[in-house]
Amino acid sequence: IYEGRWKALTLACTYIFISHFYMGYIGFYDFLRKADKIHHSRQVAKRNYINNQKAMENHQFNSSKEYIEDQHSYDDVKYGCVTVSYAGCEVISIYNAYVYYFGNGAVDFPKLLASFESDGMALNGFFGTAPKSIVHYLEAHGFKTEFYSDADCVNRCEGERCVIFTFYNDASDIMEKVHTICVTREEDGYYAHNVHCNGRILGPYESLEQFAKRLNGSKAKMINSIIVK
Repeated sequence: IYEGRWKALTLACTYIFISHFYMGYIGFYDFLRKADKIHHSRQVAKRNYINNQKAMENHQFNSSKEYIEDQHSYDDVKYGCVTVSYAGCEVISIYNAYVYYFGNGAVDFPKLLASFESDGMALNGFFGTAPKSIVHYLEAHGFKTEFYSDADCVNRCEGERCVIFTFYNDASDIMEKVHTICVTREEDGYYAHNVHCNGRILGPYESLEQFAKRLNGSKAKMINSIIVK
């Protein structure tokens, strides 16, 4: 019943989401986040955490600094009433930021998911995670952040070591949905993690501007950026 109710709400909110294609995205997600805190099910969260601890045995890392690049393979890991494969990109981007600065093991992925199920998840996971909740989580855990949602949100981050970007996959087709990724700076340039969710890392890029222009064959449109320090 609980999961069916949220599926119905997903359909009801689709029209609202479309009306906010180019405006009000951040505010819309803040609204969903607040609504989710009211209707959050501790029973679902507890069940998910137990499931996810077991499921992560299927997702082993082979080095001390290995990013999650294959979101599509995480269909056994739960997030709200959906799976990480379906709507876990925002939480993966945070995990990858941790990996960049501290390596694997710095944060427990099931606990990270549970934290956003408690505060940050949008429409019980069907709409992913509210962008501002990423900022609030990171700052509460010792990071410094800068949040930008204007047309210059890419250039404002140029030269930074670690940036989380949220973007429309196709600016001309909202049905292609939204994606969030972590981009990191290495010695030879910038690398974009989990862009296509299939295990392939994109890069190096000479600049964030070059990365953004080439993203999804130049079809993507940036929504916001978060510098993570």
